[in-house]
Amino acid sequence: MSLYAAGYAAALMAVRSDTAGQLEEAQRLYIDAAEAMLLDTKRDVDPQRVQAVRQKVKEYADRAEALAALVRRQQQQQQRGSSWSGLASGSGSGSGPARSPVRPVPGGGAVYSTTAAGRASGNAVGVDDAGAGPSEEMGASHASSIDDDAAAGERDEDLLAPVVQPTHHAQSVGVPAAGAAVVGRRSPNSSGGSVAAAAAAGLEKPGTNPAAAVGLTAEEIEVLRSTSYINGKVFPPWTDADARENYYRLTEFVDPDGPLVLSAKQSESFVSWKRASSMSQSPVMIESVSAYSIRQTVVSDCSFVASLAICSEYERKFQKKVITRCIHPQDARGRPVFNANGKYAVRLLINGVARKVVVDDFLPFGRDAKPLCSFSNNPNELWVSIIEKAYMKVMGGYDFPGSNSNIDMFALTGWIPERINMKASEFKPDVQFSRMTNGLRTGDVLMTMSTGALSAAEEERTGLVPSHAYAILDVRYAQGYKLLLVQNPWNHRRWKGAFSELDDTNWTPALLAELRFDRNAARQSDNGVFWINWESVCRFFDVMYLNWDPQLLQRRYTIHSAWPSSGPVKDLYNLEFNPQYRLEVNSPSAKSVVWVLLSKHVVDKADFADNQDFITSHIFESDGGRIYYPDNAIIEGIKINSPHVLAKLTVPAGKHTYTLVLAQYKTNAINYTLKVYASAPFSLLSVGKLYHYQQKLIGNWTQANAGGCGNYSSYFKNPQFSMQVAQPQSSLLLKLMAPKSYPAGIALYRAAVGPDGTERVDTTHGTNMIASAPKFRHGFCYLEVKSLAPGSYIIVPATFEPGRISQFFLTVESITPVQLAPLAEVGEGGNYREVQGEWIAGSSAVGSENSGHYDQNPMYRIWVSGNTPCEMSVRLRLPGNTGGALPPALNIGIFAISPSASSASPGVRPRFLASAKAHTGDYVNPRCGVVLGRVKLDPGAYLLVPSTFDPLASKFILDVTMSPNATVTIDPF
Repeated sequence: MSLYAAGYAAALMAVRSDTAGQLEEAQRLYIDAAEAMLLDTKRDVDPQRVQAVRQKVKEYADRAEALAALVRRQQQQQQRGSSWSGLASGSGSGSGPARSPVRPVPGGGAVYSTTAAGRASGNAVGVDDAGAGPSEEMGASHASSIDDDAAAGERDEDLLAPVVQPTHHAQSVGVPAAGAAVVGRRSPNSSGGSVAAAAAAGLEKPGTNPAAAVGLTAEEIEVLRSTSYINGKVFPPWTDADARENYYRLTEFVDPDGPLVLSAKQSESFVSWKRASSMSQSPVMIESVSAYSIRQTVVSDCSFVASLAICSEYERKFQKKVITRCIHPQDARGRPVFNANGKYAVRLLINGVARKVVVDDFLPFGRDAKPLCSFSNNPNELWVSIIEKAYMKVMGGYDFPGSNSNIDMFALTGWIPERINMKASEFKPDVQFSRMTNGLRTGDVLMTMSTGALSAAEEERTGLVPSHAYAILDVRYAQGYKLLLVQNPWNHRRWKGAFSELDDTNWTPALLAELRFDRNAARQSDNGVFWINWESVCRFFDVMYLNWDPQLLQRRYTIHSAWPSSGPVKDLYNLEFNPQYRLEVNSPSAKSVVWVLLSKHVVDKADFADNQDFITSHIFESDGGRIYYPDNAIIEGIKINSPHVLAKLTVPAGKHTYTLVLAQYKTNAINYTLKVYASAPFSLLSVGKLYHYQQKLIGNWTQANAGGCGNYSSYFKNPQFSMQVAQPQSSLLLKLMAPKSYPAGIALYRAAVGPDGTERVDTTHGTNMIASAPKFRHGFCYLEVKSLAPGSYIIVPATFEPGRISQFFLTVESITPVQLAPLAEVGEGGNYREVQGEWIAGSSAVGSENSGHYDQNPMYRIWVSGNTPCEMSVRLRLPGNTGGALPPALNIGIFAISPSASSASPGVRPRFLASAKAHTGDYVNPRCGVVLGRVKLDPGAYLLVPSTFDPLASKFILDVTMSPNATVTIDPF
């Protein structure tokens, strides 16, 4: 290309960028055009043409200066403290809302800008086709590898303007005027202002209203910014300007990031770096895309090469671009072209967005003068080596530890990754084969698969490579056989078993004809391509990777977020701290489909080599609120150490609400992208914070107060907390964190207020209980109460069994403030005594007065000495667990006795009891026993008589609390 032609091309792109409002890009291109044309005039002998060109050079220089001043003014007006802040909101108008990351350009300026330019993603969101409600997909110009697959060949001319090759003509220089629109070409900004056009490559959240732009949040901006730094290099988001960039420079391009790190095997044979163009006298980027022309060498990227192969076969078969369109520069029809100066940009979907990866065409060569990287068997083609180099650059170098085809294919195409574990118990071979056949027939899926570990004998016998990725080129049901056409990315070493070219048993003339398979030719040359039956695949392969065309599910929404490491290390008991999202689907049919893709951002090569983040997502049918317990998920994800995890949901007809819960095996701080694809209208919102106030208390279950659950009569001993509610609460949350070694629960009661303030919960019997956690659970339990009126309440945390000693944490979250305080424990501030006794059959188990032998019940003499009265409370209960059954009806009586009776020898019982000083009234049977409270005993002698209504042989316990300053003795009588 001549200097004049290069300048002319730069001028065309400068005008387009200027018209579109891409001021910094236009400024740079005007300078490029001016420099190239000025150099060309030194070799031109036509004075008229030189004068005309110099006039244009002056115009371009003036316009560049004016744009520089305008950019500075805009920056001052906007007062951008951060170059990423422009993503926070949308502006302008266009064919659909957009959220637009814009890469850094010379001279400063915003790294990101946000506009409404772009393409709405097919009613991507919302409640219905005409309704309102956000839904999102990647922006128009930078979503082609995500959702433009069906229309890859119908690109707007203004996005990929041709490089015009002008002819020198004395009368017409043919150079566009600075700032003028290119005649006959539609501007990206045809429906809006220059600001709107500046983000043709945005990250959009398209809704049903094309004019409504939804910008990225500040958190999303920071996530995308921070994960642009990958393996020590910066990979900015792809923009529309990158597609129109002038890659044709005057000097050969050398990547300023330096050469890639070589793998150990490469280093063994490495001689020098050479430009890819040196491999051929007539280099081209692509001559004929074919899976059979791709050859892997010593780089351990078999999954990546398998992905290239399957994408190539797809392009050949369906004539739709899924892989070659990611290379730039391109011609007017969007086809990648050879660039003599060696600069290429490859568009890869990495860490949530499409990103620009710039490489030069230097490749490592070995002693045999062949590339030490993947290449095309067609020596003229460069595309295989260039795409691989770009991907390896992102991954940290040719010493890439390897990944899997789901990851690679998603980066290359944006097609939805699905991982199938062929060894899982739920794997259904017939169903999977049908899915593969249908998907491949309609062009909706790209497929690869991987072997697992193989013994040396199996490896030799089968010809398969252990832990190796293979491309699936075809799936056929022929002559009653289920068969796959598979390629080894090494381009040699084939399957040796059934239906291989060596098989003399299964091949028939009819089958050979139907599959168009030439066994004789296959025997002559091993190109790594072979047929294999489905039964052998299921036996020797472990994992299948499917990548689905996102056009199948055109309603989409994307969220980028950070997951801090706060909260429990593991979520076995409590999901509260996991990221959660409310998903509402309005399904018009009985089988609407929703797919949820969770993608972890990866910024370090070591993360691929030893990925310790096992992630997944769970789906719960709910009211859309926060989920706490991991039980009862309708889709329970399996945590795997892959960056991409897909959950698939089938939604019945009607409106349904779910909660999506993200999960890790061990919580680490990660950044992630959550993308929802659906066939029905939906909305997706983060489950926010409902409660505005939170109080935390630390308590302890001790030997004295660990009373167990309500089935135990000792329940009343448990720690109790007073809660004063001054204003109505629409909702209140009680949370109990306890040791995971034994179950615990929590309950809420209405408080009784006595002379000394809030009284402790005395029993679970009656109507005082408002609510309790449905189950006692290990590690964590919660209780959420709706519509709580003002008043006094008591919270009781308890272990299931008594005597479980440990610390616990009680948290109360509320809409408005509440007051929380611990209540005094049983016997605290007084003299407490536990007395154990027994009703003995045939002796003291005589029952109530109705039996006529009431005076044979066990008796205890109480002697209040000195001059100080005693205030006493007594509880009668049966020990142990009632198992949920009510205990027998009980009663306590205290009787004053004469001094002579009180001084009688033990065992000599009075024949008559005096009038009762106090008793509990009717015989009742609360689980925590019967209580005789606040009895004032003057100095003197008394008898305490515990009894059952019906005669019953049983042990019993008397819990006696007395005034601390009184002198009291209690003895069996």
